[in-house]
Amino acid sequence: MAVLPTESLRHGAARPALVACVLLLAACAAKTPPSPRDACLQSWSGFRATVRAQGVADAQYSVVPGYPFLRVNRLLAALADTPGASQRPPEQLHDWLQAAFRFGSEAAGIEWRNLPAPARQRPRAADGTAQTLDGLLHCATVYFQDHPDATALARVAMQRAEVPDAYSTLARVGGYAVARHLALMGVSDLHEEIRQRIGRADRAARKLVVTGPAQPRSLTRAQVAELLQRGRQRSALGLHHFEQEETNQLFAHFAPVLRLGSATASDLVGEVAWNPGNDLEVRVGAPTAYHLLSHTRWRGQILAQLNYVFWFPRRPERSMLDPYAGKLDGLIWRVTLLPDGSVLAYDSIHPCGCYHTLYLPATDLQAREPGFMEEPVLVYPERLPDAYGQRLQLQISAIDHHVIGIRGVDPQAVLGKRPYKFLPYRALRSLVRRDGTHASMFAEDGLVPGTKRGERAYLWPLGVISPGQMRQWGHHATAFVGRRHFDDADLLETLLAAAARGRQTGVAAPQ
Repeated sequence: MAVLPTESLRHGAARPALVACVLLLAACAAKTPPSPRDACLQSWSGFRATVRAQGVADAQYSVVPGYPFLRVNRLLAALADTPGASQRPPEQLHDWLQAAFRFGSEAAGIEWRNLPAPARQRPRAADGTAQTLDGLLHCATVYFQDHPDATALARVAMQRAEVPDAYSTLARVGGYAVARHLALMGVSDLHEEIRQRIGRADRAARKLVVTGPAQPRSLTRAQVAELLQRGRQRSALGLHHFEQEETNQLFAHFAPVLRLGSATASDLVGEVAWNPGNDLEVRVGAPTAYHLLSHTRWRGQILAQLNYVFWFPRRPERSMLDPYAGKLDGLIWRVTLLPDGSVLAYDSIHPCGCYHTLYLPATDLQAREPGFMEEPVLVYPERLPDAYGQRLQLQISAIDHHVIGIRGVDPQAVLGKRPYKFLPYRALRSLVRRDGTHASMFAEDGLVPGTKRGERAYLWPLGVISPGQMRQWGHHATAFVGRRHFDDADLLETLLAAAARGRQTGVAAPQ
């Protein structure tokens, strides 16, 4: 009797044929190549996995979830989080996307250089071949160009953009309520101590060493304003994009002179490098200023900021149990420029994020009074001279490296004996070793290994991660009470107030 197909299936007679068919379909599906955009994301995901596995992830910017080639800083994240951000004109959305891609490309190039040579062969393209940095960047560019709706892509990326703060919420559970009161008293005492030292002789200094830029000042205020306008016109968002020569001119013009109170070689600034034992050192025979461009929001506009980062070999011990002493120390000096070429304000921190200080020019700006349980910022008690008639000379104390004096010096003076050179801050993120390999001075958490301070043993309840330890740009928590970062998008807006009358600040009033 003939067997019906349904019966043969019931008894399993046709099961081998069915299984073969299913396997054939699966094999065909497996061989279907991914779309170019999916292939690009796979390649970048493989690259990111390799970077994390090798411990060379760069922490200066935050990766946008779902888009491994996009990274943001606090300003881009704040622009994305502003009410109505997604309704910006398409050209502004695309400019935001391009800025995030520039950060992503910069960080990827640094991470690629820091990978061990064998690990560079591990990231694989969709076709299984070894990926290259150029291939990664090219596919990301094509990803944007081939996307059917770049404006929608920008909106999604902006919704996901976020930069975590540099505080530990868990550490603040329990003891913070009491610790913050003690911290405010300690900050007040510290500010008073520093103010008392300003203008007085540095008792710890045995000699004075002066270093500054080799180039004399060469720009007028109008020329600075023109450079700022030119840089701003290259961005629909109002960010500043300078050509290399424009960058060099601006940083050379506003560069400070350092008058170093030296007790030992630990009080001299120098170039950061790896020694033969692959430990970080500061070569004081090569005075160096690391420069970094940043931005801040002020009264409806975005202002350019010039950051000068100086490194000392260490903060020497004042006693056997000095909780602030340790390897490496430094000073970050920042100049915030108004569109008219004048200086809105100066401020500084140490690379641990400590000792945030405001220095105001002779304008009607003043520091805001802190609110209840708000940590005040230290304000230098004297108004600074005009930035164009004179170059600023900073008196730096021996041992603890505080600014204890500022005066104007001849802007045309050239320091031929010990001038410092300029290097981009990004050089610190990929320093060459003696064997030709590269490594960042910063770990994946943004901290500098080997620079922990004893103060962390009693300051941890305040939530600052490893207080006193040197850290990378973007990780500088500057307050023990509350949450504040040196690169917050609206930092100066929250710290400064303008009198009702006086000279105009060169920017639009708040809307």
